[in-house]
Amino acid sequence: MVADLLLERAALDGLLPVRSDYELLIDTSKNLPGTMRVRFESGILKDLGQHVSPEDGQGNYIGMMAMSERGALLLGQELEAMVQEERFVDDYYTRALPRLVQKGAEVTVRSVAGLRWLEVDTIADYFRAVLEVKRVDNWSITHSK
Repeated sequence: MVADLLLERAALDGLLPVRSDYELLIDTSKNLPGTMRVRFESGILKDLGQHVSPEDGQGNYIGMMAMSERGALLLGQELEAMVQEERFVDDYYTRALPRLVQKGAEVTVRSVAGLRWLEVDTIADYFRAVLEVKRVDNWSITHSK
């Protein structure tokens, strides 16, 4: 899994074992400017990134995905290919996902709309998360580097 989140335990229910190459957690109740927006059809990712306009987006990627062993191998290969192309050196790893979809990888999305989640990117986010945990039970903390 890849995540830097504080999220409600229910968001993780059924996420593992992964039933596709990748499963992204998205929030279909939010579609904010300046965020990673998603487009999908029948639960399958079509596009992902800040280039997806708020008008075209169907929700926000919350920054957590699970992947199968095959998915991890495909992602590594795709990232290597992108580095070799020298056009994507400063991009986030998610830039590879629409490319993998075009190559036949199965990238599914699951909405956590209505569940509590907080992204933890800064020290201010961390302290906000600590206060939230003290306020509310039923949180599950995930962290990876």
